[in-house]
Amino acid sequence: FFFQAEDGIRDHCVTGVQTCALPICELFCDKNFFAVRSLLPIAQSLNLSLPQLALAWVLRQACVSSAIVGASRPDQVMENAAASGVVLPASVMAATDHILLPIRSRE
Repeated sequence: FFFQAEDGIRDHCVTGVQTCALPICELFCDKNFFAVRSLLPIAQSLNLSLPQLALAWVLRQACVSSAIVGASRPDQVMENAAASGVVLPASVMAATDHILLPIRSRE
């Protein structure tokens, strides 16, 4: 399970098991949580939520033709749909790329 900080970003994963064999478990690490938290000021400066920033960024990638997203509530569907019309300035794309580069690069 996760501990959620006041800003809504999960702080870290606690599983009770020292190792996790699932590939997704490697995503729940301090480096990734730090990167997500670093994106919050960018999202706020654009009056976007983090999910909206993420979708807008993904949809502006040259290799992406569409994004498959999930939602468990109607308001999430509306929030996700609103991101499709967001045009991110080149400076925001560059700043986001800079923050995400360490977690996008598999070493």
